[in-house]
Amino acid sequence: MGFRKKKILITDDDRIFLMQMCLLMRKMGLSVIPAEDGSEVLKLVKLQRPDLIMLDIHMSMIDGVKTLRYLVDDKETSEIPVVIVSSDRNLEIVEQCRVLGAYAFLKKPVDIRNLHETLQDCLFMGARRNRKYLRSPYSGYVTLKADGTQQRYAAETISERGIYLISPEPLPVGSGVEIEIDLDDGKPVSLEGGVIYHKGMFGGGFDSPPGMAIEFLDKDQAKLERLTGFVSGILTREIANYGRDSIVIS
Repeated sequence: MGFRKKKILITDDDRIFLMQMCLLMRKMGLSVIPAEDGSEVLKLVKLQRPDLIMLDIHMSMIDGVKTLRYLVDDKETSEIPVVIVSSDRNLEIVEQCRVLGAYAFLKKPVDIRNLHETLQDCLFMGARRNRKYLRSPYSGYVTLKADGTQQRYAAETISERGIYLISPEPLPVGSGVEIEIDLDDGKPVSLEGGVIYHKGMFGGGFDSPPGMAIEFLDKDQAKLERLTGFVSGILTREIANYGRDSIVIS
C-alpha cells in the first residue's frame, strides 16, 4: 500500500505551519485532515479513522499531552500511531509523551528527511517499506536516450532514484536508458537507468497515465545528491512562498 492510500490527521494552532505541513504531505501523496486544536482532533479521529495523528504540544482548548492521553486511553483510538511535532525542547515533556505512547517526536522546524523516515516507520510498521525515497509530482520534460536515439518525454513523478514518464508506447521492461534532467541550477544531470515497469492505456486502472517507470542505476554520488536536492526543492518550493522556515532540508 503506497502513501496515497494513507490518511494523516495533523493539528497545530499555528495556521501557517499547519497549512505548510498539509501542502507538503499532500505533495508526498498523502491524504491530509487538518485540525486546529486537540478538541477538534478528538472529534475528527472517530469520524475519519486516520492512519496516523500528528500533534503539536502547545494548543488552546486541549493541549497535545492531554490529547495524547485521551487517544491512548480510548480503545477505539489507542492503536493509531501518534507523532508529536513541536518546537518545545523540554525533556520532561518529551519523556512524558514517550511514556504515554507517542511513537516519535519531531522538532520544529521539521526536517523533511526526518519527516519522511518517520512516516515510513509509522505507516508501514512491521512491513517492508513501500517508498524508501522522497517522491514528488513533476510536470517537467526530460530527454531520454536509448539505442542511439533520443526523445523528449513529459514526466508525471520523480523520486531520488527514479522517474515516471508519460508515453503511449513505453519501452520494454529491461531497456537500458540515459535520462537527462534540467535541474534548478541550470545545469542538467544525466543518469543511467533502466525501465522496470510500463503501463498501457487500459492497464492498471487510471491512477496514472500510460507510460514507463525508470529506475536510476547511476552510481555517481555527486549526481545523486544533486537529484536529491532537486526533488526536495520541488516538495518545499510552494511552502517557501509563505515566508517561514517551518520545513528544512538536511
